[in-house]
Amino acid sequence: MGWLLFRKATPLKIRINQDADFEGLTNPSIRGKLDILPITQQEHGIIPILDHYTCIIDLLCRARRLEEARNFINKMPCHPDVVGWATFLTSCRVHGDMEIGKWAADSLIELEPQNPATYVLLSSLYAAKGKGNEVAQLRRGMRDKRVKKELGYSWINIKAKCMFSPLMTCQVHF
Repeated sequence: MGWLLFRKATPLKIRINQDADFEGLTNPSIRGKLDILPITQQEHGIIPILDHYTCIIDLLCRARRLEEARNFINKMPCHPDVVGWATFLTSCRVHGDMEIGKWAADSLIELEPQNPATYVLLSSLYAAKGKGNEVAQLRRGMRDKRVKKELGYSWINIKAKCMFSPLMTCQVHF
């Protein structure tokens, strides 16, 4: 729906501003229509901002086009932020692409070296591929850098009472 409205805006002489809602881009029905950024520049005079580029990264990742997403990132006029890299790394984990996932993780670690989520995602990717040595090396690196994953918690309702409890009571392993 968002894509159709966007495409019909120019003939109807409707101006779209910099705050255009790109949420419609994540709709699976438009996965092949990635000419949105040139259209925003040519037809509406909008210079895309980082959020727009992150939307395209997400769209490519949802379509399992990870190599195309990497090429898109390499051609961007700016570097992705933490959200863009995390989106990309998560998709690499979901789709099992260790090579591109390592590249995304390295870029994310460069931005936020103390964020344990990056290490956990990369470790999970290595483990899923049977790369135990890499998992162990990553854990050692986390210890050396003093990066710690926080204990997970969960909310549950028991007879109308809300209980907050740790998911694990032992030492955290991933």
